[in-house]
Amino acid sequence: MDIFFISFKESNCEDNWKRLLEYHPDAIRLHGIVGINNVHLACEHIAKSDYFWTVDGDNFVTEKLIYRDPIDWDLLMFKAVDPLHDTLTLLGGVKLWKKGSMIEKTMQKGDFTLNATAKKRVIEKSYSITRYNDSPFDAWKTSFRHCVKLSSVLFRNRPNAKNIDTYLEQWKNSQDSKEKNSLWAYRGYVDALAYTEKFDNNLEELLKINDYEWLENYYRKNHGSS
Repeated sequence: MDIFFISFKESNCEDNWKRLLEYHPDAIRLHGIVGINNVHLACEHIAKSDYFWTVDGDNFVTEKLIYRDPIDWDLLMFKAVDPLHDTLTLLGGVKLWKKGSMIEKTMQKGDFTLNATAKKRVIEKSYSITRYNDSPFDAWKTSFRHCVKLSSVLFRNRPNAKNIDTYLEQWKNSQDSKEKNSLWAYRGYVDALAYTEKFDNNLEELLKINDYEWLENYYRKNHGSS
């Protein structure tokens, strides 16, 4: 199966890419493509295999990407180890896509992965560590984006949404973690709640969380260049 490493400006993407190559020397890297939807659509277009893997730029793989069970799904979402909360999380885990299955090709529903295909399944197995806490901005950005989706209509009104308040509480508890940049993850949580309270009925404002340049500017405006 084709394996795509999709990176943008993650502070540790080069290390994570080298790690993936240790397991899969033939992996393909797509770097700097603007738009979460656009880079995934590019993977689907390029893929030559019936199914293909995607590995996010902040993901550090811990074993070979091999899945031999029968697949009757458009998308398998694998969990990853969360470095701050010491749990398995869907956030940033590797994914296995069926070529030609993407039916939602925009970001207008807030979360591309959750809306891209008709038939998806969560797999409890982990192939990676999602190292989103490598820098203050990366930790803040990940927490902020996730918590805006968790606390806004973008996520809460999604059919079958589960454990929303549990996930929010987890981000809140980042303040108690001793791991790298955990307080920046907590600040992302606090900023997200304030942002959602202000713009919860404004879809245009909420969708700005998918704009990397906007996120950088918003972070600098509120926290400087830390």
